[in-house]
Amino acid sequence: MREIVRHSEIHRVTRYRDILESAGIQTLVRNENLSVTDAPIPEFYPNLCVLNDEEFPRAVQVLKEHEEKMAAGVEIEVTCP
Repeated sequence: MREIVRHSEIHRVTRYRDILESAGIQTLVRNENLSVTDAPIPEFYPNLCVLNDEEFPRAVQVLKEHEEKMAAGVEIEVTCP
């Protein structure tokens, strides 16, 4: 299991989770319940992990492609579980 995203905003972490899950990549969100605290401590920020280390490079590529499409203004549909 490898961490791929850590962010103070849970909605961003869960959006990335949905993107990866729709690509068939298994993930786990850690520190999800700690996101409601007001403490700005990065160690407690929600983070997204890719469960299978072998899928990590593909997960990075999927998120990179997503960000490139967003920057180009392409409308993207994400299937939520």
